[in-house]
Amino acid sequence: MSDHSGPQAISPVLLSVGSGDWLPVTAGESGAAVFRNADATRYAKCVPAADAADLKAERDRVAWLNDQGVPGPRVLDWHSGDVGACLMTSAVSGISADQVPAEKLRVAWERIADAVRRLHEVPVPQCPFRRDLDAMVAVARGVVARDAVNPEFLPVEQQHTPPGELLDRLTRQVPRRREQEAADTVVCHGDLCLPNIILDPRTLDVSGFIDL
Repeated sequence: MSDHSGPQAISPVLLSVGSGDWLPVTAGESGAAVFRNADATRYAKCVPAADAADLKAERDRVAWLNDQGVPGPRVLDWHSGDVGACLMTSAVSGISADQVPAEKLRVAWERIADAVRRLHEVPVPQCPFRRDLDAMVAVARGVVARDAVNPEFLPVEQQHTPPGELLDRLTRQVPRRREQEAADTVVCHGDLCLPNIILDPRTLDVSGFIDL
C-alpha cells in the first residue's frame, strides 16, 4: 500500500500555476517538493497541507523583503487547498556562492558583506517577523529532546559533543545574550549560508538572497 500524503503527491498543483515543463530540484534540506520550469525563470515549492502554514509564512517573507528593496525572488503565484499548497516565485539570476571558485569568492566577499549589511540596515520596526532569542532556544530544546541534532550542521569541534551538553552551554549564555539582543537587533536572513547567496557570475555582485 503506497502513501500519497507527501509533497510529491501534490505536484499536479503545478499544472495550475503555469504552463510548460517542470523539472524536480533535488538540492536542499526543506523536505518540500521543489520544481524549476524549463527555462529556469521560475520555481515552485509544494508541500502537504500540514506544512502549508510554514510555506505561507515563507511567501509573506519573500513578498515583504522584496518591498524593502533587498534583492531576491518575487512571488508570482500561490495556491492552497485541502491537499496542500504551492508557492511559485521568480528565479534569481546567477549562481550560488558555494559554486564559485575560491579565488572568485575572495573577490566577491566584500560585496557579499555589503549586501548583508544592507539587509541588516532595514529598520527593525518595519519588520513584521520575529526570530528572537527565546523562540530559538525553545527550538533548540525541542531538537535535542527529539534526538534530532544533525552533527553535520555543527562546527567540527562540536560534532562529537553530546547534544545535551551543547544545550547546557547555550542556556548558560541566555541572560547575557538577552542583554545583547535588547541592544542590537537587526533584520536577518535566518539561514545565511553560501548556497542561499546568488552572485552574478560576470560581475560577482550579489544578485539576491534566496530561501529566506
